[in-house]
Amino acid sequence: VCLYNNFSVLDNKAQAQDLIQQDLENSYNNIGIRYAINNSIDEFIGSCGVHEYNASCKTAIIGYELDPKHWNNGFMIEAVNYLITYLFSDNCHFVVNKINANVLNLNTPSIKLLTKLGFVKCENNINNNDILQYQLTKIIWQNNTLYKNTKVL
Repeated sequence: VCLYNNFSVLDNKAQAQDLIQQDLENSYNNIGIRYAINNSIDEFIGSCGVHEYNASCKTAIIGYELDPKHWNNGFMIEAVNYLITYLFSDNCHFVVNKINANVLNLNTPSIKLLTKLGFVKCENNINNNDILQYQLTKIIWQNNTLYKNTKVL
């Protein structure tokens, strides 16, 4: 999972706890959220959420990860679909008008996922040529057919 993520392999539990603590602090401060993704037998298999929020631009940067054993089974599109629906809803504790996602150019499945959800590739990418930036606005999302079939959690 770390191969395609923006953090390196975790060497110990303390590093994992630090990541979780940052997510918790963002949630408590109403500038982030992290959903756990469980399979049908309630095992934790991944997560998705906001790891950065810009209140002045009303922009959230999302990230997601999934145990490779569960790739290509539809878990992530369902989870990110719910995340986006929540972020653009009136139930969200912070106002989001645009969502960004940064993805390695080698991560074809993630690029397909973002595109299927309505994200478009930005021309002004991150300074690193290996990282592509995709963006989705609230207006585009509201016109997306997936949005119309999703309830806010």
